[in-house]
Amino acid sequence: MTVAEHDFRKARFKSPRIVDKPWLEWFREGFRDHVFRAEVDTKADAPFQLDACVRQLPDLAIFTGESTPIHWRSSGQDERFGVVITLVGQHHFKSRRSEFSVGPGVALIGQAPDAIVTNTHCKQLGIEFSPRLLAPLLPDFAERSPVPLSTDTQAVRLLIGYLKMLDAEEVIETPEAQYLAAQHVHDLAALAIGTSRDAMFVANERGGRAARLAVLKQDILAHLSDPNLSVANLAARHGLSPRHIHRLFEPEGMTYSEFVVAERLARAHRMLTDPRNNILAIGTIAFNVGFGDLSYFNRTFRRKYGMTPSDVRALMRG
Repeated sequence: MTVAEHDFRKARFKSPRIVDKPWLEWFREGFRDHVFRAEVDTKADAPFQLDACVRQLPDLAIFTGESTPIHWRSSGQDERFGVVITLVGQHHFKSRRSEFSVGPGVALIGQAPDAIVTNTHCKQLGIEFSPRLLAPLLPDFAERSPVPLSTDTQAVRLLIGYLKMLDAEEVIETPEAQYLAAQHVHDLAALAIGTSRDAMFVANERGGRAARLAVLKQDILAHLSDPNLSVANLAARHGLSPRHIHRLFEPEGMTYSEFVVAERLARAHRMLTDPRNNILAIGTIAFNVGFGDLSYFNRTFRRKYGMTPSDVRALMRG
């Protein structure tokens, strides 16, 4: 992880419609020297296409991408530890100790393999971890060979859910937020792999809680327009108790209900300032974002924004 930008902004590698030799050399050098220290080979007898995105923090690197057949060879001298999740196609991993072929729905976790080979169109999610953050959770991580894990396990699902939440951020600017996000990802990886009882307790309380909350928030946003959204329904969908959900929100400085109302108000504000919604009545917008009581919507909206919904719409039109 050697790119100067470590604030999680996206660095994209997208091939042109026709890949020529200069572009291929630029990609190879950029990927090898500035991202994952990997040599890249393509099939000489087939057109090459790639669309990939790299996001980095000081202690974390995340790669998502898809491509035609490709061969990655590690060019790093240090021992690296990571996760590769196959989303489409099949990946063949080669290392000094073992070889694996994995298809969709399988995560390979362990020391970075010496080579990754694909023979078809593939899509994957990759994570490179920091030894500094991983060592307290997995003291023997340098000795762990890559092992395949199903993405259907709870810990891997939480890891993927947390990464989806992070991906919604354009950048992560402050060192404190960067460290916290990276730490949570390392915690979830340790839970997926299996660690000591003490380390597992710490990882679960720290990263596990953050990931469960992230998944719950995604579910809430997906059902925000449903007037019947409730903590009881949310708890039933996730196999949790309502009290457990309330406890997960406590460190956030807001309750479950406050989060729902704030998100509904924010969505209503965006709709009111969007000229495409000029034909919609304010009451319609309130109901569309999940409010069942128009007077309650007007009161809470004015309390949050210092203006009525009508004032916001008039200001936008003016």
